[in-house]
Order: sequence, then C-alpha cells, then structure tokens
Amino acid sequence: MTKLRITFINSETLDINQSTLLDLAVYEKENYFNMSPRTTQNIALSESSHSYGPISIKDIHGSNVIMSLLNFLHSSDFFYVHNQPETIYASSSIYKIEQKD
Repeated sequence: MTKLRITFINSETLDINQSTLLDLAVYEKENYFNMSPRTTQNIALSESSHSYGPISIKDIHGSNVIMSLLNFLHSSDFFYVHNQPETIYASSSIYKIEQKD
C-alpha cells in the first residue's frame, strides 16, 4: 500500500495512504476596478471559496504518485482530510512529500 508523508514548514507531518480522502479548496478573489470619482469606493471585492473532492492516492494516475499529488495540491490553495474538516492545511506551507512504502 502506498503511503505518503507530507511535511509542512513548521515541521508538522501528515501521513496519508490509499484509503485517505482529501478535499481540495480554492480561494478566489476578483478585483473590479472602475473609473468612478475618488469620493466613492474604487475597488469592489467578491470573495468566495470552492471545494472539490474527495480524492485519494488511488484516484491519482501517473507513474510518479508524488508528482501527481503535487499537481493536485498545487492547483488548490488549501486541503483537508475528508473526515477531519476541522483542520485545513495551506498547500503553500508544504515543505516536502515523501513516499513511505
């Protein structure tokens, strides 16, 4: 069974295997600039987040499972273990991913 260890920049680790389900979240922020006078607000922000998943290692195809997982995580801002949504990890805080067979 393939096992991966994700190490974060604060030295915490997250071990996942083929039965671990991950949900990915993308935070979107759109900026709209207008030409209104200075007395009005010039920037309107629309903020939202979208999640998709769950995915597992066995759903990831490719010869190098670490690189394939990295591609998934790179396309998201945050992720969490599907049955543990109370802890959300920032994809940008990943220091390394190791295969632990």
